[in-house]
Formats: sequence, C-alpha cells, structure tokens
Amino acid sequence: MNLIKMLGENPDELRKEYDDVIGVLKRCGLSEYEARAYMGLVVLGFGTPQRVAEVTKIPRTSAYKSLTLLEQKGFVTASPGKPKIFHPEDPLSKGDEIAENTREAFRKLSLVSGMLSEKGIPQLIYTIVGRDKVTEKIGEMLDSSTTRFLISTPAIRDIRKTFGKKFSDAKKRGVHVTIITAPSVKLPEHSESYRVTELLATDIVSDGKRALIASPDLSACGYSDNESLVGHLESFLKLLTSKLALGMPGGSS
Repeated sequence: MNLIKMLGENPDELRKEYDDVIGVLKRCGLSEYEARAYMGLVVLGFGTPQRVAEVTKIPRTSAYKSLTLLEQKGFVTASPGKPKIFHPEDPLSKGDEIAENTREAFRKLSLVSGMLSEKGIPQLIYTIVGRDKVTEKIGEMLDSSTTRFLISTPAIRDIRKTFGKKFSDAKKRGVHVTIITAPSVKLPEHSESYRVTELLATDIVSDGKRALIASPDLSACGYSDNESLVGHLESFLKLLTSKLALGMPGGSS
C-alpha cells in the first residue's frame, strides 16, 4: 500500500499500526473508506480527492464521496475551488472531542441507571449486541410507534436506506417523526428535522414508552421500556431540539 510505504521502513509493523488505527476510526462511526481517507489526509497534511485515492488505494469516486462525508462529520475541512483541497482536523483535538462525546453518552446511561437504583426499581436496561440485532430493534420501535418517534443519530443515512418504507408507513399512521442529524444528509420525507454537526451516539424515543441508546456504528445498544427512564431521555432530546430551534449552531432545517 502506497500510504504505508510513505510512512517509512518496517512495513509489517507499520501495517499492524495502520490496521489498529483504521479499526479505532471505524468504531468511531467511520466507514472503511472514510477511515482510510482521513488517515491518508493526516499523513499528507492536505490533498485533493485524486491524491487521497492514489495513496490510500480507494477508488477515485469513493474518495471524493468519503471526503465529503468526512467534512459533514467534522473530520476534515475543504477549501473552495476546483479541485477541492481537503485538510484534516487535528487528530488529537478530534480524539478529545470524540472521547468527550463518548463519555457524555455513557454518562447518560450511568445517570438513568442511578435513577432506577435510587427508586428501588429493578434494572430495566437491556443490552443488545450485534449490528443486525440493533438495527432490527430500531425497526421494531419504528413499526410500533403510534404517536411520535424521535431520533438523534449520525447514522441516519444507513437508517433511512434500511427503513425508508417504515418511515413512510409511520407517517401514514399519523406518527410525528423528529430527526436530529448531521447537515446535508438526505432525510425521510415529511419529518421534522434539526441539524447539528457533532453527534456520536444514536438516541431514539418512541411514544414516550421505549428508548434506545446505541454506539456510533450501531454494534451495541441499551434498550428500555421503563417510562421513567424513557421520559428522562425524551426530555433531554426535546431540550436539544428547543436549543437548535432558537438558532444555535446547527439549528433547525
């Protein structure tokens, strides 16, 4: 691989480190191509999609798409002009940001867990592991919604592709769908949407009765049908939409 050769000697050792970094980036919600494109930009310092494609062995069309998605997710910036020149966000700063967002997601889980313990209520947070199972649970929540479905996620593109018809069916049933996600991402029709640049976890509330908090890549989640816990998460998400509607950065679309 050209990128590994650019990094210097000891290709076997470098390949292992390269694979480790790519694995971490994928666990942060990036696709294989996005992770490789970001790492390529970090090594280059800046570059065009063509240059990134050359050093990372990504197809040229996929390199441009990956860099555009990375820009939407806040991993790179692009300078105007043709061809576009992309610059990576500082890895240490971005790592600190992701770590803080991850801590916040787990802080929410810890908080609601503590609420139940204090009230003497048995723990009612169920852990679901495996992307297929998590995705299936999201589909079940959408199908069972009768009044409202609120989702905050950086993964709306994959969710929309998987559940486009389910969103349409929910709308026909009179379900009010609210979506909080990244800018410039296509959304299901007839949904209330809010745009924000920095999202990590996927949070979902259905009818104020069911809630789910998932990892960035949807590989695991916590699920609950305890209404006290669900109400806490729904209040948090409604507060977020209220702030976005007031015109804070990443406001309502």
